[in-house]
Amino acid sequence: MLATLVTAAAAGCAARQSGGAAGADSPETPAAELDSAQIERLTRVTAPDAPRQIMFDWSLQDRDVRVQGKGVLRVQGPYHARLDLFGPQDVEFVRAVLVRDSLEYLAAARNVPLPPVAFLWSLLGVFRAPAAELTGMTQGAAGLTLRYMGDGGSWQFRADSASLRSVEWQGGDGGRRTVELAGPFTESRPARAVFRDWREFRELTLTVTATENVPPFDPGVWNVSIQ
Repeated sequence: MLATLVTAAAAGCAARQSGGAAGADSPETPAAELDSAQIERLTRVTAPDAPRQIMFDWSLQDRDVRVQGKGVLRVQGPYHARLDLFGPQDVEFVRAVLVRDSLEYLAAARNVPLPPVAFLWSLLGVFRAPAAELTGMTQGAAGLTLRYMGDGGSWQFRADSASLRSVEWQGGDGGRRTVELAGPFTESRPARAVFRDWREFRELTLTVTATENVPPFDPGVWNVSIQ
């Protein structure tokens, strides 16, 4: 029986941006000259749209936990996702619902270490700007790099023309968290995603095994108390 209910909310913040496009292999673009169209496009192409059900294998390890199993992800626009993780013998380990920047989850044990909201969206290949100020952008042969400052540290997002590729957060207290995404990508969704909290020696890996287009989900799917 799922025992712990945790609710976390983080309000999204629209970064201040203005015109002026970067060149093909440009150096860092000053904040006053940032091209908001690049960011809007990345937001649009990675956002959840048609309803999909994604099956995956997962593993989690840190100082105190080492567990693996299978999972189901249900996603649908606008910014709705549900994550169900099953451990050994198909026992439900975590049930989580993510709606925009609000997270609710039930866990079978105390202190199950789910990543923060911004990193959960990144694990799914979705770009959501953090509650921080956009300070720089680089557009080059390797793709787009966005830099933000605030929300307790600095952020760096890397993307190509159709998908998010990595995220790095450096905390003011020396903490570090990263997301690495690997293909093949299916409509901006990665085949493999790895979240790491370097200070906590924590790693969560999702490896997709099947993706299915499905009819729109019943609204009850987004209620974490409903199985």
